[in-house]
Parts: sequence; C-alpha cells; structure tokens
Amino acid sequence: MFPDPMIGEILGKYTVLEVVGNGSMGTVYKAEDPEGHRVAIQLVRSPILYNREKRERIENLIPLAHLLESID
Repeated sequence: MFPDPMIGEILGKYTVLEVVGNGSMGTVYKAEDPEGHRVAIQLVRSPILYNREKRERIENLIPLAHLLESID
C-alpha cells in the first residue's frame, strides 16, 4: 500500500499526521495545530457534494463535532 499523500500536508493551521479511517464519503485524518491540539479532519470526495442527501448528512454532522473529546 502506498503512503497517503496528505500525511505531512498543512491544511489551514493544521498538520496532517495520519489516516484515522476511510469510507465511501471520504477520508478522516488526525491533525495537529502548532500548539499541539489534535483534531479530526474529514476530506469529502467531491462527487459527494453534488448529492443533496449525502451533502445534508455531512452538514448535519458539523454541529456535533464539538462533542468529541479525543481522537487519541
């Protein structure tokens, strides 16, 4: 298996550390800001955004993200 090209990339203020999981809608990464705070970042496959039902599913998850305590 090839290494994920996103590992080590900078997204905003976050550095992508590793893949947490892959699914039909995209890939979830563990990332870290310069202060060491870790977050999960999901990169959604672009065709998903053209599907209203799947796009709404993602939009409904956004307000719930703050409920996660840790991804470690």
